[in-house]
Amino acid sequence: GVSVSIYMSKTRAFVQASGTEPFDASMIPENLKLPLEHAGVDPGLTDVVTVAHRSTGKVVSYSSSRYYEEAKVKLSNRRTTVWNEETKHLTDQVQSAVDKSSLEGLSRNLQSYLSVIGDLLAHRAEQGYRNMRFLRYRFKQKAVQAICDLIAPAGKFTVVGFGDWSGPGNTPIKRRFCGPLQDIKRELRQRGQGGTVLFRSVWEYRTSVTCHTTW
Repeated sequence: GVSVSIYMSKTRAFVQASGTEPFDASMIPENLKLPLEHAGVDPGLTDVVTVAHRSTGKVVSYSSSRYYEEAKVKLSNRRTTVWNEETKHLTDQVQSAVDKSSLEGLSRNLQSYLSVIGDLLAHRAEQGYRNMRFLRYRFKQKAVQAICDLIAPAGKFTVVGFGDWSGPGNTPIKRRFCGPLQDIKRELRQRGQGGTVLFRSVWEYRTSVTCHTTW
């Protein structure tokens, strides 16, 4: 009765005051020809995303380990680590001269750096550092596409509710996000322009204890 009405009005005000984007059934295109799907996405640290699909009731995830492997981050790190070891004696020489407590110390540090910068640049040009950056960029794009396909499968119109958890800050977790969340959101919004996705950001605060049927 009255208590339920008060609770619902407070919940609506809570949602409006948050970063949750409004949604109602009228936002779904009329005469929709594709099967309708609803997907709830929870970004995280151990997993880039955890996705719940309403039609199947299944919960699937894309792990951070899988992302780092498929985006060639691990491969790039292994190769660059080997290359960095080849110039470790030069970088150690610069580090040993670090003393910024005085003008003389700063001058010695600068001279030490200038004495090895030519060798460092020559080594970097000989090795494939630039190729590794391009490799990571290309395979990162593929990984983002794979994650978006997991969230919004081809051949369906998917309403996506994407949690906007901000991670470290007001939480005891100090790590950063494990995946390219902004790129994933951008790709999903672009798919919305193509008529296959309706993307909405959901403020995650207290969603574990807030009744989902009220909004």
